[in-house]
Amino acid sequence: MDPRGDFLEARGEVTEGAEKPKGGLYRAYVLYQELNGHQKHKIIDVRKFNALMRDRGFGEGQQTIMLRFWTGVTLVFGEGIFSF
Repeated sequence: MDPRGDFLEARGEVTEGAEKPKGGLYRAYVLYQELNGHQKHKIIDVRKFNALMRDRGFGEGQQTIMLRFWTGVTLVFGEGIFSF
């Protein structure tokens, strides 16, 4: 099982031209894992998450020194406890 893949399948959407801040996407991933019963110490860290996102083919961009983002992916908001 690939928890990152599960997260992207459930809450991600591959969209050309989309941009999602790296920190926000990682925080959404962590929240998703916690809400789905994964123990905090088993959730991958941000560096590994970023490496896996690169391996999956998502692009990267930077607006400012503090704002970096993933390109080609966005979050899908759904019903339930994880909805925003």
